[in-house]
Amino acid sequence: MIADDLEDTRFVLRRALTIEGFQIDEATNGEELLEVARLTPPDLMIVDIMMPRLDGLAALAEIRKDPRLAHAYIILLTGKSSVNEKIEGFQLGADDYVTKPYSLGELKARVKAGIRLKSLHRHLAESQQILIRQEKLATIGVLAAGVAHEFNNIMSGISGYAQLARGNDKFVERLIEVALDQSERAQKITSSLATFAGSTSGASSLARPRELIESAVCLLHKELKRQVVDFSIDIPDDIGAVRVNGGRVQQAVVHIVLNAIQAVTAGGGTGSIAIRGSSDTEHVWIEIDDSGVGIPEEDRHRVFDPFFTTKGALGNSAEPGTGLGLTFALNIIESHHGSIELSESQLGGTCIRIGLPVAVLPAAVTESPSKAVREIKLPARVVLGEDDESIQEVVSELLHDSPPTVFE
Repeated sequence: MIADDLEDTRFVLRRALTIEGFQIDEATNGEELLEVARLTPPDLMIVDIMMPRLDGLAALAEIRKDPRLAHAYIILLTGKSSVNEKIEGFQLGADDYVTKPYSLGELKARVKAGIRLKSLHRHLAESQQILIRQEKLATIGVLAAGVAHEFNNIMSGISGYAQLARGNDKFVERLIEVALDQSERAQKITSSLATFAGSTSGASSLARPRELIESAVCLLHKELKRQVVDFSIDIPDDIGAVRVNGGRVQQAVVHIVLNAIQAVTAGGGTGSIAIRGSSDTEHVWIEIDDSGVGIPEEDRHRVFDPFFTTKGALGNSAEPGTGLGLTFALNIIESHHGSIELSESQLGGTCIRIGLPVAVLPAAVTESPSKAVREIKLPARVVLGEDDESIQEVVSELLHDSPPTVFE
């Protein structure tokens, strides 16, 4: 994009840059620059400061506010050599400065340098996205292995007692107990997975902190057992509700707890992880504390920085890691207007402290913030839409034996 009110300047630059293989858009003033650039966002802009209707500096300020244009490389042209003007331009977001009269060769060289920087930034962004996907896949891999293991155990228990009950009636009562217990366990897992998977919807709802933490930890149950980690949750039920995207907060907690598990096992043995909860008038506070190797004092200010890690290639360790887990958690919590920081560990390792704004509960919500309780009188006839015959049979029996009111 070339923005200059002088036709001669635009002609010379257009011809010189077209020969170099660039596609050129033009504008004669600041307002036209913004209008054209928003239609076809350019990679690089050459912007004259002295233009009618909206000068170059004012246009620059608007460009940097617009997410579609903010990443363009901008070279300012000026007929003045004022240091203050240059400082103002750089403060507003200019990437380079050329003073008139200028050498056309120098300007072309600066344009090519700007394009190279844009290309490097693009490659860096692509590499970052690859690492982010790897981090997500690694987390999903841990969750998938744990869930598969849990469901294998569930089905093995039910199947085993079913086979015993088939041969001996004395195991029927035990089969019923096992089936009910394991079904409840399976429902907790699937409920946690559903919340976790629903994180992409962006929807927020009221939730109890303890329920959120338990749902996240439910997905890591096998990993905790496999690593022989002593785990505890101490979050009072009455510390208040928060309005969050449950799946997103679960993701943050999963990343932090996985880090804690790795920190504990890095010490060469078993250890402990404790999750504690408290609240004040404005915030709910969650602490995830571990007895792991801890973080050196000189590194504590860097733990939430992207790509900072003591694992993987970036951390000179054979243990895999990208240095993005805590950065994910930071972004998620801050997107909920919360805070996340290092706190003093009571177990001798690392303690991550999360703060989320307390939500004001509606008067209609009593026991569970996600389920408003209301009494419904059953009609004389109920129609059940369900294609599974076994579920039809169970629901039919339950409704037949139910009292004349239900709660939902």
